[in-house]
Amino acid sequence: MGKIREIRMWYQSSIRRKMTFKVAIYVSLILLMTLVSNYIFHYISSKEWFQAEASNLAASAASLIDGQEHNRLRTHTDENSAEYRKIQQLLKIFQDNNSDIKYIYTMRKSNEENKWEYVVDADTQDHHHIGDDYAVGNYEVMENANTAWVADNGFQTSQWGTFITGFASIKDTNGQTLGLVFVMITANRMIRHDIGIGLWALFLFIFGLRLIIYTTNKAIKKSTKPLDEIVFSIREWQLGNRDLQQKLNIKTGDEFEVLGEIMNQAADLLFKEKRMLEEDLEKSKMERDKIFNVYRDVIFSVTQGRFNLLNESKSNPISCEGNLITEVKILQPGDVNTARVFINKVLEQEKYSPERINHAMLCVSEAATNVIKHANYGIMQIRKIDKGIRVAIADEGPGMEMDKLPNMVFLNGFSTKISCGYGFGIINKFADKIYLTTSRNGTFLAMDFFES
Repeated sequence: MGKIREIRMWYQSSIRRKMTFKVAIYVSLILLMTLVSNYIFHYISSKEWFQAEASNLAASAASLIDGQEHNRLRTHTDENSAEYRKIQQLLKIFQDNNSDIKYIYTMRKSNEENKWEYVVDADTQDHHHIGDDYAVGNYEVMENANTAWVADNGFQTSQWGTFITGFASIKDTNGQTLGLVFVMITANRMIRHDIGIGLWALFLFIFGLRLIIYTTNKAIKKSTKPLDEIVFSIREWQLGNRDLQQKLNIKTGDEFEVLGEIMNQAADLLFKEKRMLEEDLEKSKMERDKIFNVYRDVIFSVTQGRFNLLNESKSNPISCEGNLITEVKILQPGDVNTARVFINKVLEQEKYSPERINHAMLCVSEAATNVIKHANYGIMQIRKIDKGIRVAIADEGPGMEMDKLPNMVFLNGFSTKISCGYGFGIINKFADKIYLTTSRNGTFLAMDFFES
């Protein structure tokens, strides 16, 4: 099933393959119908030729036989007579001179109704005797032979091969029919000829089909070349590798040229929309930068430099300053307690007072809890800096609303859906220095706890 699906996807992914395949199918059907029609016509023509040949040979052989002599052959003992030997010799010579003849003998109608009997058989080794019954296959054809040369309506096939039989009447001097000449000719020559024609037709079919597929594919490829250019341009525009102002130059005078003009118009519209959007984004960025700078300066002044609002580019040095002591992943509520345990252990080793340790644990607990509530995932690092210990927490949450930030910092109890809420006021109260970066990419918070 997987291989079939791959072939189907390969076929459906190209209009060129679809067109080539359909043309090949239609042409194959036409070629096949033509070959079958020719074969049927050839078969019918060959059968008619063999019927004529068989009846003509029977007539020729019958003309060599004396009707009165043939009529005198009545019993088995007559097979030793001069008349029998004469007729048998004539038939034998006639058979030897015509290689297509398989059997030749004479018959006559017996006294019983619808019964025929053998008279003279050209086969001298295993021959039928005078008076032996003949297994009649077609009485009507044999009756017609009394008045004209005739042959079987079709070929007969047995373990000895494929044959057709001709009949002609043996007459006396008065024109009375005294018997029939039976000539069976083999169709092996026609069969070999038909096999040769069939193989040649098969070769022509395969060669013609491959030639048609090749030429059709070339013609379709040439005709659909503008479509390739259009598809390529759309993909390049999609990937940003092609300037929207770079026009398609399709001059085919057909639907592809119209499609190319439509694509150029669409590209112009997209370029204008893109330029307007970039201008709007630039204006929005400038407005955000102005608001950010105002908030940054106000918060910095009011907190006397304790609270530092940073943009993303300046947060990286803060996150890397000092030496990393430990790192904790915050994924589930139990990790909040783990973070508290680590900061408690580190501050005890650094000889911080119990009160300072409790304050730091409270700040860490609030910051880690906010990660669980609003971001689901974060990383806390504890670093040793020159003035003490820095706790940095980074998450990939939705960030904080900039216009709500002053209220978060200065108003205890203020909370929004995505803000730090009351806990942010605690952090502002107990941390010696705070660094904050927030955007749609997440929030970075660093809290410094200086040594006493």
